[in-house]
Amino acid sequence: MKIINRLIFLIVIAAGLYGFYYIQYGGNPVDRGDKYLKKMKYDKAISEYLKEIENRKNEKIEPDNELLLKIADTYEKLEKYESAIPYFKLILKRKKDHLQAQFGLAFNLYKGNFKGAKKEFNDLLRLVPSHSLGNYYLAKIFLGNENYSSALKHLKMAKDTDDSNIEIYKLISIIYKHKKNIEAGIDICEEGIKINPECSELYSNLGFFYILDKEYEKGRKECNTAIGLDYKSAQARHHLGLCCFGTKLIDAAEKQFEEALKNREDYPLPHYMLGIIEFQKKNFKKSLEHYEKALEIVKEHKKTKNFYYSPELIPSIKKGIESIKKLKSSR
Repeated sequence: MKIINRLIFLIVIAAGLYGFYYIQYGGNPVDRGDKYLKKMKYDKAISEYLKEIENRKNEKIEPDNELLLKIADTYEKLEKYESAIPYFKLILKRKKDHLQAQFGLAFNLYKGNFKGAKKEFNDLLRLVPSHSLGNYYLAKIFLGNENYSSALKHLKMAKDTDDSNIEIYKLISIIYKHKKNIEAGIDICEEGIKINPECSELYSNLGFFYILDKEYEKGRKECNTAIGLDYKSAQARHHLGLCCFGTKLIDAAEKQFEEALKNREDYPLPHYMLGIIEFQKKNFKKSLEHYEKALEIVKEHKKTKNFYYSPELIPSIKKGIESIKKLKSSR
């Protein structure tokens, strides 16, 4: 009797565990995939969705767009952008004006194929010209190609639709830095700071515009605010270094440029400024090292379409290198 009771007890436990598992992960593969997705178990979710694709294939049933979109979105969450792209394309083959798929295709191409992404974002904006994220990402592509006018145009369109996206203000301020448009730069930074008073980058850029206008005390104040918000901000350190350099505090400037490079090694501007300082100190070997490193980074930024690419820096760096080579050859 004891053995029978124990068997009954084990059967009840097993049934309970099965019931619990079924509630959590039971049902068809799509239901299980959805539950895994909610728990952010993306690998398991994609596995279940693909099982459903296989089941429907065996039954000669075409997968619906909802399932295809789930697969594409889950691959995107896994950062497997190449795997997501065919599913977005299949949806668009069936329904050309599917906005979610159109944006998804453009965004996933953006992660590795700027040319393809540009075409798809343009197709998206033909459907919805005011699409904020479509305009934002297209602007980033233009910015990477040094087409500042087109980038600014699309960023303004993105801002008109969604003025809460702080990244838009950052990119607009970068464009005004390239253009050295002080008044517009100050305005966009101040506008963005009102939306996010803890955005270190906008305080740093605001400081830069004041420094460009030779209002060094205002520049110093904004740069220090930026550093207070983000102690490791390489950009704020660099801008503070420019402020010190502009007020002839060369040792303090050197320290800030070195701090900037500790926080971000692939930053050409501090290398360039340290090249100038070492040249002034007649440390020509060190000066040349900094100039050459700055040039190497700028060229790499151009290749990777880095938003902090500074093409205007190249002639100045080359001029510095030539000055040192002339001095060496005259000795």
